[in-house]
Amino acid sequence: MIFMKRIFTLLLMTPLVCSADWFGPKTYEDCVLEGMKGTTSDVAAQEIRKACRSKFPQKAISFEIVNADSVGQFISNAELSKIPETPFLRPSANFKVDHKIKFHNSSQKNVVYMTLAILVNDSKSPRLFRKYVGAEPRSTNEGLYEFQLSSNEKITSWWVHELEVRNPD
Repeated sequence: MIFMKRIFTLLLMTPLVCSADWFGPKTYEDCVLEGMKGTTSDVAAQEIRKACRSKFPQKAISFEIVNADSVGQFISNAELSKIPETPFLRPSANFKVDHKIKFHNSSQKNVVYMTLAILVNDSKSPRLFRKYVGAEPRSTNEGLYEFQLSSNEKITSWWVHELEVRNPD
């Protein structure tokens, strides 16, 4: 009985130490939100972000480059088409697209960037155009491209030259 009282007294007098992993934030975003409560200083906010980033390091995103020979393992049903010039599709001088590619990402990976190669007027050297497409695994997607062809230029051949893919988060 005396032994139990001593243990009970010891437990009451000893501060409760909890691991931050048990009760603290589980992600970088939660850490920042929790740390920013009541903060009005930009300097303090930067320090909070630094401390949270050190606790939750950013994961390196690794991309895999897929060349033209292996593209078929990742995408299928690729169709390139010209987009008609309409004011709706060309809302500003900064947003000019004249072609789109529709494709199915048949892989288990995200297709992040796609590089198209086009031959114009049977030229020997392809022109390469790289765009972000953000295609989720097993989904049908579109990529918009600006080739800026003159009126006497015509695409005589095209192919997917390269993909940048990564595993889903």
